[in-house]
Amino acid sequence: MERLDALLNLAGETLSARSRLELLTRRFEELDATLEVARARLLRTTTEFEARYLNPRLSLESESASTEVAPSSTVGKTVQELFSELEFDRYDDLNILARAISEMTADLAEVRSALSEGIKAFQQETEAFAKLSQNLRSEVGRARLVPIGRFYTRLQRQVQQLAGEKQVALELSGEQIEIDSVLLDGLSEALLHLVNNAIIHGLETPEERRARGKPAQGRLSLRTRQERSTLILEISDDGAGINVGAVKAQAVARGLKTQAEVEAMRLEEAIRLIFLPGLSTAQTLSDIAGRGVGMDAVVNTVRRLRGELSVESREGLGTTFRLRIPQSLVVSDLLLVEVGQQKIGLPRESLLTLLSAPSGATSVAYDEVQVPVRALSDLLGWSAEPSAELALAVVEGGGGPVALAADRFLGLEQALVKPLGAPLSELPHLLGATLSATGEPILVLSPSGLLEMGVSPIQALQVGHAVPARPPILLVDDSLSVRKVVAGMLRKAGHPVVTASDGQEALELLESGEYRAVLTDLEMPRMSGFELLEEVRRRPHLSHLRVGVLTTRASGKHRDLAVELGANAYLTKPADEVELQRFLSGV
Repeated sequence: MERLDALLNLAGETLSARSRLELLTRRFEELDATLEVARARLLRTTTEFEARYLNPRLSLESESASTEVAPSSTVGKTVQELFSELEFDRYDDLNILARAISEMTADLAEVRSALSEGIKAFQQETEAFAKLSQNLRSEVGRARLVPIGRFYTRLQRQVQQLAGEKQVALELSGEQIEIDSVLLDGLSEALLHLVNNAIIHGLETPEERRARGKPAQGRLSLRTRQERSTLILEISDDGAGINVGAVKAQAVARGLKTQAEVEAMRLEEAIRLIFLPGLSTAQTLSDIAGRGVGMDAVVNTVRRLRGELSVESREGLGTTFRLRIPQSLVVSDLLLVEVGQQKIGLPRESLLTLLSAPSGATSVAYDEVQVPVRALSDLLGWSAEPSAELALAVVEGGGGPVALAADRFLGLEQALVKPLGAPLSELPHLLGATLSATGEPILVLSPSGLLEMGVSPIQALQVGHAVPARPPILLVDDSLSVRKVVAGMLRKAGHPVVTASDGQEALELLESGEYRAVLTDLEMPRMSGFELLEEVRRRPHLSHLRVGVLTTRASGKHRDLAVELGANAYLTKPADEVELQRFLSGV
């Protein structure tokens, strides 16, 4: 009842927040209508003034027509003369225009002030709504929680049935830890399989244990705990441990690895061979016996739940499997980072801390130890941008903490992470993908799976990123807004872009680097587009470049001069994507 009451209260607060946002929306609509009236008034005033003074022929014809129609009268003239003699304000057309513009400026200032206040109120409501959404998400998640002790009851029956002649002491801890019921359903079979393997193949018989100097009764423990938003489950036994030599031999015998590969493996890498499909050292294989039988299914289950599975084993002393699973299966907190101009996401629950270090650093101090630095660009096989400082995300690796280096942090964000379909879902370093607010797909990585890849990334990950290196397009315009818009259009079409603010800067860039084409405005400070075009065609090492003109000047004389100077295309603003593509199709 307590959780239902909390959900009802949050639902009521959500409705109130929606009403306040609707009120702000109506205020913005009113301001939009006011701005439209001011725009129409300004357009009407400037149009009348233009008709009178910029088109004198129309003005004379209008005055002549009015003279013919209207009878002669001296009233207006006399009033105007009186105003002039008394040195009152002159109400001629220019004066009327100035006053109208002054009034409209005051109106616009008032609208801007109201708009600024509305934006602040909207920002406050948005922040409040974000907190409300977070609380609602937490309460909905709590409503699905069940104590893991329910699974422990099932586990105890399973152990009693499988133990047989073996003496097994089952130790359970964390019974009161609550877990999402959907998550528990997904994990149950994987946990039971790990327990089965521990009993059938991990723990020895009483005679074997006595011969090794151990108590006749074996110990099997399952511990559950929480760390922030991560659920950690550990299944440990004090049995025989994993026979690493036998695992290596089986991997070679089944053709999964070569002899040279297994000999070069570290202990941790060799132990993880048990996760390969079908690999086992058990003499008798079944669905519940043998290290490795079904272990690939366990790994796939954990990966599907966006979790991580690690194993530690000491031969003759026992084995521990450790699962790290995020509590939320739908909405995740992600750290967004940028690597080689690409965004990727790291799960917040896998992060230990965030640090920075000078470029080129191979280790960094964390928790009084030196942590190795691994570049994400190297692990993923992407190109990296030169930077004076590295953004480091410290995560837990197989052998301890590791600092993953990115170009920059983009911030924390709540996101809806969707699983990937085959074959990408089979990659151990991919947890899923999400969409940014702009609709851009963002891959979500598993740090542990990424580190296991070492320095040989699977190239299938690079779908959408493996863009062949090619020279960029040079975009030249003195308008910042034009540079942003046109550069965005070009990058969206897959063209790398470098921008310059005038012809002089463009010429310096052309002399210092390689470019595929130049797209330039005409009217710019220091050096115009005509002068830039002339310089490009005059210099032998640049004359081969295709040059396109993008300008507001649509007259024939401007076009003829640009073509005469060697322009390959003449485009008018606003930029048209089809025309831009047609121009760039030849480079």
